[in-house]
Amino acid sequence: MSTGQVSITGGNLSISGVGNSGYIAVASGTFTLDHGNVTTDALFLTNNTGQFNFKSGTLQAKNMTVANGSPFVIGDGVSQATLVLQGGTYSFANGLVISNNATVTGCGTILGTISNFGTLATNCAPAGVTITATTRTGGTNTIFFTTINSSNHVLEYKNTLNDLSWTALLPGVIGNGQVMSRMDTNAIVPTRFYRIHLE
Repeated sequence: MSTGQVSITGGNLSISGVGNSGYIAVASGTFTLDHGNVTTDALFLTNNTGQFNFKSGTLQAKNMTVANGSPFVIGDGVSQATLVLQGGTYSFANGLVISNNATVTGCGTILGTISNFGTLATNCAPAGVTITATTRTGGTNTIFFTTINSSNHVLEYKNTLNDLSWTALLPGVIGNGQVMSRMDTNAIVPTRFYRIHLE
């Protein structure tokens, strides 16, 4: 797309080619995804005059390159939006923002900082963050997890899954791409559930 506006509202768009050569490139103008489904081999946003407005719906891509001067934002914070990683490399030069009610799922390598206010639920390493082990000594739990280089990893907990909100253990841990750990020194309750929130 070179100029103008393209909107997917409740419809489906699938672009694929021989050898994964099908792609969407937004050189200028705006591509809006709102309550629809887009499937493509690759998505390119490399000019600051081209924008991808991902309000809601599902985007499935095998590779992405986003270097248009803006973070890639998934969701409008109200409606559900899902980015499905399909095993490739996903480069976000100005960061990836996962809004409330938004999810990143699938498998792939994410390059760039992640601000996660929704759900990062990748099912492979090294994309995303996975808790790999926990140990307990007295009232202290130590949580080990994979990290994304230069991202801030905040350990959060609930005492029961029915608790309304997660409690953050601050400060966060700046990732180095390796397995790191964070201690919860006040784990004096019978059960505690953990997750990692990326900022």
